[in-house]
Amino acid sequence: MNISSIPVTEYRMQTQQSCTIDDKRYLGLQNEGSTCYLNSLLQCLYMTPDFFNSIVRTDEMGEPVSELQNLFINMKYGHSPPSTKKLMDCLRIQSGKQQDVEEHFRILISNIPEDMRVREMFIIQMVNSIICQECQEEDIIPNPMLTLPVSIQKPQPSVGEAVQDFLKPNVLCGDNQCYCIKCKSKQDAISCNYFAALPQILVIHLKRYEIFSGGFRKINQSVDVPNTLNIPMKNNSDGCDYKLFALCHHYGGLKSGHYTSEIKSFVDDQWYIFDDTHVTMSHSGISNEKSSDTAYLLMYYKEQPYKPMFLEKEHLSRELQSRILRISK
Repeated sequence: MNISSIPVTEYRMQTQQSCTIDDKRYLGLQNEGSTCYLNSLLQCLYMTPDFFNSIVRTDEMGEPVSELQNLFINMKYGHSPPSTKKLMDCLRIQSGKQQDVEEHFRILISNIPEDMRVREMFIIQMVNSIICQECQEEDIIPNPMLTLPVSIQKPQPSVGEAVQDFLKPNVLCGDNQCYCIKCKSKQDAISCNYFAALPQILVIHLKRYEIFSGGFRKINQSVDVPNTLNIPMKNNSDGCDYKLFALCHHYGGLKSGHYTSEIKSFVDDQWYIFDDTHVTMSHSGISNEKSSDTAYLLMYYKEQPYKPMFLEKEHLSRELQSRILRISK
């Protein structure tokens, strides 16, 4: 879905009261021509310890991993916002043509070699179950996915309710009956989704674009985004607990817009707003729940007893340490 850029200054005027001046602890990224969607995504991944560590410690020098590694090293040890042009070239991303952040998350992860096991951090082991109401025969269809797409079309939606609606059973009857191999005829059936396994990092896609009158329209209503989220599993009555740490926001409409990211640092537990080359600390943050009409892509980290840590340069290869030394001068 192509989205041309709106004036960035218009967005910054709306949010300047909730932020400090540009923060020097983190570097922004250059906008290479309507690439705010890519910048927002890369900042979220850079601020994710598991992903950052996998990229900087690998010996895999093929594209796009080598360009991601160079970019992350420049973001951490450089002095000015780096360019994403080389990464864009190897992913065949055109400048001047803004795209969808969720789509390019899937594209980026899919281009990383499987033996690096990066997909395992994000992959949701979804299963679609169809049970015949006549003989109770169950047809199980594995459906792994990188993001969980949830509908927000109901009044006053919340992320938790949207996930529950995604898992809600559906009755297939009338024209929607399913063919049952055991009964050898079409029968009423119950269809439902459930999670067989959940990832360390759960990415939730709020479906703000819907088909309307033969085209698309954007849903701009507010969604309640909780700081903590419990995701049920079929064979685990307690489910899995997740904590919000990153959001990609989209400001604007269907034909014009601007992306930013809002991320909680695993280093100092502060929330930051990343807006291309500008990085500011958020005064508002997220305590328990926030209502947002711009949140589009959410990232939750599975709760665990220890705090995720970033690899320091002392634990990186000598070759990478030499590059860091040159960059940081």
